[in-house]
Amino acid sequence: MDNIAERLKQIRLNEQKSQDKMAEELGIAQRSWSNYENGKSDIPFQVIMKLEAKGYSLNWILKGIELSDTQSIPNEALKIELENKNREIEILKKENSEMENQLQELEAKNKEVTDELLTRMRQLVDIQNRQLGIV
Repeated sequence: MDNIAERLKQIRLNEQKSQDKMAEELGIAQRSWSNYENGKSDIPFQVIMKLEAKGYSLNWILKGIELSDTQSIPNEALKIELENKNREIEILKKENSEMENQLQELEAKNKEVTDELLTRMRQLVDIQNRQLGIV
């Protein structure tokens, strides 16, 4: 394949879509897609970016450069990295929730201890007042 139009057609065929369906998914008119695919119009950058978001290499779309398997790994590696980060986020959310529960328990225990200390202090003040004859 030596031009963008041929590669656009290949993308559509790989997707097993009609020109109408491909255009609809990309948010453009069918006639526009047909013009891009037939080399009658230049494809806008925004549409190229939508194709890249579908997993097609910009190098391949624009230049026809085939990437080796090792060069295509980064996209897959990014997916795996994203999945791992999402798992880490879920673990951190769970840990955060557990820590919030522990904090609430500690705050409740702190209140109990503080209330107990205040009660004992009042009792001691009462005892001292009685001893001093202050009622």
